[in-house]
Formats: sequence, structure tokens, C-alpha cells
Amino acid sequence: MVCLLLKDGSEYSFIHRSIQEYFYSSFISNKSPIAKEKFYTKLLQEDSFYIKLRNIVGFLEKSDSYSYNKFFKLLIINNYIDVFNITNSSNTLLDSFYVQRKGESRLEFVIVKQGMFNCQASSMPNAFQDLFRTIHENLINKYNHMLFGLADNIENMEECYVKIKNFNDEYLTKLIEEEVLLLGKRLIENKKETIEAIRKRDGIEFDL
Repeated sequence: MVCLLLKDGSEYSFIHRSIQEYFYSSFISNKSPIAKEKFYTKLLQEDSFYIKLRNIVGFLEKSDSYSYNKFFKLLIINNYIDVFNITNSSNTLLDSFYVQRKGESRLEFVIVKQGMFNCQASSMPNAFQDLFRTIHENLINKYNHMLFGLADNIENMEECYVKIKNFNDEYLTKLIEEEVLLLGKRLIENKKETIEAIRKRDGIEFDL
């Protein structure tokens, strides 16, 4: 038997933070739907709260998938779709996508938030992670170090960063233009899948 607690004088603590996070997620999983909605709403509205609990959110994605999808994931997807005017054939993401060259082989990419809620990179829909991975895989032979991030605004960064479509690398620009359109389609499909997962849990059959 393994003890999960450490004693220090009259105080107890878990032997590892991840164990505490697991039990916290279990506590949330067993709360009422109203309490869960309040919890996920706070995650969306307060970046500092999300940053503190992001590992717990990772547990909840699996242990509380219904509420996670309904009160958190779907709202984030809808927010990205609305902010960047995403459809199957177009979107405005390129207008908020900037890049900075540092030296010959280092690039830093930034997406400007434009008033999105919960704008932490770790909460971005999977379609964005796929986009960053594709960019990295296709450019790694030319740029051996690439960083991707989010920014509140570009006002103090305009001297360093340029929009992707104005960057002096035709291959990079064309690649990202094509991938951004694919991202829109993936995000819309992800929305459909999330809605369907919620619908299945909400449905009930009365034929016996």
C-alpha cells in the first residue's frame, strides 16, 4: 500500500501535485450541473483561474466529458469561429497572424487574441495545434527553431512582427494561407462532433 499523503508537523499534503489535481477534478465531476456550469464559466472568463487549474481541466476532459464539452469546449470553438469569421470556404485568421524573424533560422509566430475569452494557448482548439504542427513539419529544414503564441495586441510589436501575408517568404506565406483554410474546415467539423457527443448524452429512448 502506498500512502498518498505527507505529514509535516500538524499539516498534511499530497506527495505530488498531480494527485491533488486528480482529486480536485473528481470533486468537480461529482458536483451538480449548475455548479459545473459555474466552474467552467469561471475558467472561460478568468485567465488566471484557468492557468492555475489547467492540469485539472485535462483530467476533466476525460472524467467529465459531457460538462466539459457543453460548458467549456463548445463555447471556445464557437468563440474562435465568431472572432475569425470562420466558414468552410474562408476566415479572417490571417489578418491576426503575425511572424517575426530572429536571425536566419528562428521564427516566432503570434496570433492576436481580438477579445477572445480564455486565450491561453493550452485551451486552443485542436485544429490550431494541428496548424502549428504542420507549419513546424514543413519548415523545420529551413527554420530550425519556431515558437507559437498569443498576444493581447500588436500595437507595441509592429516594428518586430509583420503579418504572415506580408512576410518575405513566399513558400511560408502560401503554406499558411492554405493551412488556415483547412483549419477552418477542421474547426467546423470539430464543432459538429462536439455537438453530436452532447446530443447523444442528452438523448433518451423510451421503447422497452
